[in-house]
Amino acid sequence: MQDKDLKFASLRWLVVLLVVMLSISAISVVSIFKLKYKATTELCKYKSEESVHLYNNLFTPISSSLSTIRIWGETGVLDPSDVKKTNLLLKPIMEYVVPRSYNIIIADGSGKYYGLTKAINGSNKLTNTTRPTNYDPRKTPWFIKVYKEKNSSKLYWSGVYEFSLDGKPAVAASSYFKSSINGKDYVVAIQLLHDSFSKAMRNIIATKHSLVFLIDKNRIIEFMRHGNNFVEANMNRGISSKALLLWRKGNGEPVSFEYAGQRWVAYLQDLGTGNSKIQMLSVMNEFDLMMESRWLWIYFALGTIANIAILIAVVILTIRLYKNRALRQRRLSGHIDDTQEELLQAIESGESERLEFKSTLRWHIKANKPMKDIELSALKTIVAYMNTDGGTLIVGVEDDGNILGIEADNFINNDKFLLHFNNLIKQHIGLIFSQYIRFAIREMENGKSILIVDCVRSSYPAFLKVDNNDDFYIRVGPGSRKLSTSKAIEYINSKEYKRRNNPLLRWLYDSKTINQDQ
Repeated sequence: MQDKDLKFASLRWLVVLLVVMLSISAISVVSIFKLKYKATTELCKYKSEESVHLYNNLFTPISSSLSTIRIWGETGVLDPSDVKKTNLLLKPIMEYVVPRSYNIIIADGSGKYYGLTKAINGSNKLTNTTRPTNYDPRKTPWFIKVYKEKNSSKLYWSGVYEFSLDGKPAVAASSYFKSSINGKDYVVAIQLLHDSFSKAMRNIIATKHSLVFLIDKNRIIEFMRHGNNFVEANMNRGISSKALLLWRKGNGEPVSFEYAGQRWVAYLQDLGTGNSKIQMLSVMNEFDLMMESRWLWIYFALGTIANIAILIAVVILTIRLYKNRALRQRRLSGHIDDTQEELLQAIESGESERLEFKSTLRWHIKANKPMKDIELSALKTIVAYMNTDGGTLIVGVEDDGNILGIEADNFINNDKFLLHFNNLIKQHIGLIFSQYIRFAIREMENGKSILIVDCVRSSYPAFLKVDNNDDFYIRVGPGSRKLSTSKAIEYINSKEYKRRNNPLLRWLYDSKTINQDQ
């Protein structure tokens, strides 16, 4: 029965450990997804902000140049009708401030315009723009909206349109001003060829498969991607629409979503170029972001391996703990489950540190009456066993190994005998210690019965309560020794006692004890 109980206890703890392990594994899986979401969205946010910063560094000179030209026009420094003076003002801007510019054009409401253009042959020589006679700047994308709103504090970006001089696609930033010289309304635009514009924009693409959209009131005015991007060009509208929809529903933080069988993370920001309402939508491939944050996965993997190693160590320690505990209880202090032959062999071997005989439980043979001292003698042995390394007390056997039998105690029956013994434990030791004591009556071949009391080490100090005193006993060799109060305190506080009573370290002591006993 004892082995079954120990096996059940070991199985119970192993099941508990298995549940804990599975719980930790489940938590780890959830943590992976949370960590992945946190890492990729934060990295997307960081790279998007970095892209906006690069964008502003590239295109702030354009907005500041337009502001300068507008102020010149409003204060009378610049007069578009004075070509020579205007050339002197605008040439440094095109050559040094905005070297990517291809053309600066200023037009009024009547369709008259001034233009300064770089030579088409690529020599960067500046010439005044000459257009076909049917050219009307008022019909161009950079003019219409700006002139209609006439908002001098706002910067406007056009979409991609065909540049009239050579048919190449171009992008323009424009602004409005009212001349103080002639009172006319003007629109000034700095135009960039789309190739030059795209090259500049590609520098701000955060990862290999990033998609970058410039958006004005949900209208895409520019779309950029990496040269070898695996995303098809016709995906831009669908992916940007989904990203914007999720963003509008969100809380201003990066959003993660699936599109075309892949995971994406999107972040939308204002460009901050003057008072422009243009925004930059960055859509990044989640796998790219994960690869860039691979140190997080390495850290998480190492943490997971460490957790698994700790759990395996705990399982091994638990198995050894209960294995040694079972061996210890069976080999060192357990005789209840012995066969009759094994009991006879143990009795023939004589008393030892872990085996002691008592002729009777209460009866004084010579005085022929029950005596309290006889009872206390048996209880001293039990208390000493629990305070040391456990052991077995056999009642009904004389010191020389002669089996006298518990019949000498003169109880009506065995039940009365066991009831009396149980009451002694309750009165003089305490019911809390019953978990460390197992006892049973066994009938021997000669027809006589003996009481076998198996004791294991207690997790708490055990005292024998006699009158108003609490006496502390330990085993020393084949006998029990009473310790004084000071010695008992010293013994209980000793490192050896605490170590041997520590459930996590006891298996070390048990292994050592078992090996010595073998």
